[in-house]
Amino acid sequence: MSDREPLLSFGFPEDRVTSALDFLVENEDKPVPSDLGAVTEQKLPASEAAGTGDADDGDAAALQAALGMSMGTTGAAEGSTGGEGGSSGGNVRSIKCSICGKIFRDTTLANFHAEKSGHDQFEESTEEIKALTEEDKKERLAELRQRALEKKAIKSVQEA
Repeated sequence: MSDREPLLSFGFPEDRVTSALDFLVENEDKPVPSDLGAVTEQKLPASEAAGTGDADDGDAAALQAALGMSMGTTGAAEGSTGGEGGSSGGNVRSIKCSICGKIFRDTTLANFHAEKSGHDQFEESTEEIKALTEEDKKERLAELRQRALEKKAIKSVQEA
């Protein structure tokens, strides 16, 4: 089969590839079941059905060994960073526009910037955006009020 070689090149075990392709051939004209968990439990290759653990446990252990992490008693990596997800270079704390250099707290703000400015190149950043102090908040509020007054003045001049 032509689908077999790519799956094997991705590193899937041959017996799992064979059983998956056989399942697809047998169920080609049937609708997709609503409970996909039942499908995965229906036909396991004999080597996996006889085993005591999941076949992916060995892969996870090998990956953690390669990354230098040890397995805890619960199966969680001891080298993890708690509840936050992170990249290998550190925790991602913001998103930076590669074109203008502005930093955003989250993807929502970055998407808004992309729509308004037309910028389309962003990168993850480890820079943390610090919370504004009360003094900074007052300064920003004064700036916004001043800009609003300027816009109103321009608008009234244009209407007159």
